[in-house]
Amino acid sequence: MTEPMISPRSLLDKLPEFLKQQRWFGGKARALRSIDILDSVPMCDDRVTAELALVEVHYADRYPDETYAVPLVPGNELHDALREPAFLTLLLKSIEGGRIFKGEQGELFASPSSAYRSNGPSDDLRAKLVASEQSNSSVIYEDRYILKLFRQAGEGINPELEIGTFLSERARFTHVPALAGSMLYRGYNGGVRTLGILQSFVANDGNAWEYTLKELADYFERASEDKLAGAPAKSAVASADSKEQLGSYPEAADLLGKRTAELHLALASDPNDPEFAPEPFSEPFRDIFRRSALEQCERVFKTLRAQADSLPSNAVESARQVRDLRSAIEDRLQGFCAGPDGGARIRIHGDYHLGQVLHTGGDFVIIDFEGEPARPLAERRGKQSPLQDVAGMLRSFHYAAIKGMRDWLAESATPADVPGSSLATREELLPRAMLWRAAVSQRFLQSYLSDAAPGRFLPGSAEAIRSLLDAYLLSKAVYELGYELNNRPDWVIIPLTGILDIMGR
Repeated sequence: MTEPMISPRSLLDKLPEFLKQQRWFGGKARALRSIDILDSVPMCDDRVTAELALVEVHYADRYPDETYAVPLVPGNELHDALREPAFLTLLLKSIEGGRIFKGEQGELFASPSSAYRSNGPSDDLRAKLVASEQSNSSVIYEDRYILKLFRQAGEGINPELEIGTFLSERARFTHVPALAGSMLYRGYNGGVRTLGILQSFVANDGNAWEYTLKELADYFERASEDKLAGAPAKSAVASADSKEQLGSYPEAADLLGKRTAELHLALASDPNDPEFAPEPFSEPFRDIFRRSALEQCERVFKTLRAQADSLPSNAVESARQVRDLRSAIEDRLQGFCAGPDGGARIRIHGDYHLGQVLHTGGDFVIIDFEGEPARPLAERRGKQSPLQDVAGMLRSFHYAAIKGMRDWLAESATPADVPGSSLATREELLPRAMLWRAAVSQRFLQSYLSDAAPGRFLPGSAEAIRSLLDAYLLSKAVYELGYELNNRPDWVIIPLTGILDIMGR
């Protein structure tokens, strides 16, 4: 075996402080109990000496431990190897050459795919570390490749590698980045961990969230001009499909619905592969769904009660109404899950929203299939109703409508002491925001349902589809409420109003 270049004792002494300074470390708010080094794999060539440590973090609370992949360069202080350009080149060259790096407890296998081989050698590609990543780290190699390193390296095959391989090499679905290679760690005891994937770079003008906010800025500008011209807000409601009111975005929502349906059709296309073959929305799965949704309600409503006195003023009344509806919400979730027709369960995206889609100018490319990183790997690889993805996108439209309105009001604000100001107010624009949300949601959903019909994985009636979709929408909005209470209190009004909408209030 190759001897480690950084002593385990030195790593253990320095890692706690190092980890807390990293954006991708998810345990900043949790008390650390202890840290173990599962393995330390030397990665070297003639230009760089580095080491990839698999670090297992144990916490003082009852929640699960986590394993992180931490590439380091040796020295008196810990230094992230991804800050070294030569190491970034080494990663790409290792995949290209199919290199194997040996550690004390296992081996790191870097291997190319057929898509990589067809693109030719990677000589002299400049590497750039993406600065905005949160839970992972990504490296762009000019306009050819993007390498995603999974910082959380739980045992098992990451769904992004599994689904990326299936879509690229078997289903031949072209609206995802082509898989170009992977990095796997295999322990000598037989365990496997996915450390990274290499994909073809997709030229784009940003993600669909950014594109949507730009479209919304134009939409609210038109709404404000209508107000200046004396046009009442209700005129927009009466012409929900009017291109003059909504611009070209409804056509984009149509296309996004179509691409979403095509994704699900591709994921359900092989009935002979047990990992991808559709399965019934069975009664045991209903029980799991029901229990998970009710446990989530318990946690979120406990947090909502605890923070009742510190909520933003615009959320106090909505929060009171939601608290009063707790029993009805739980009953609704129970009832949604009780119908006889749930369609089929298939592999899905699992964390689907506007930020997970690239806008390429005239089309969309779907990215990031690892699911919600905070959830266990086995759960993320599980089969779900495709309506879970649909619900995620519909909730994303709600977030975009409110964020777009807030951004427009902030950018167009006029000092209160300027006489004669005629700019639209939040109260005047909010109905327009909800009009936009309703119109584009309808277009997305109609397009999706039409194009997904041949797959036979949806419930068989419109009523059953509506019931199950509402279950996923309500569960998603409750999840969002918990997230916003803990992370972005200023956004908590969005899931609160989402819950009230679904509950008919």
